[in-house]
Amino acid sequence: MTTTQPGPVATVRRLRATLDTIADALASARLDSLLTAETELASVVAHLPSIDDVPDEGERTALQDELSRAAAALTRCRRLGESLGHFVHCSLLAQGRAGGYDRSGHETTHAQVGALNVRG
Repeated sequence: MTTTQPGPVATVRRLRATLDTIADALASARLDSLLTAETELASVVAHLPSIDDVPDEGERTALQDELSRAAAALTRCRRLGESLGHFVHCSLLAQGRAGGYDRSGHETTHAQVGALNVRG
């Protein structure tokens, strides 16, 4: 029994759906959904078609439309990921647990504090 691969448009649609799942997981801080979507993303990316594999002009147009939607979903993932990274950094900074690097590339850590220092 042989199984046929989905067409290029369906594959890219699956990519977009996976990216939407990732974005939703990032927006709602659902680690389990994020990890599940990571596996799906790897599978989809492994089967992405080349535009050269799509000889039909109508299918190429549909593929380009779906690729545009997938690009928008990827942009949403990037923005949500950056926002989450900033949130985590600010949370760690507020707890006195944030670290970083100085100009020479040496790791720095902030001393533990019980409260935020505020000048009055």
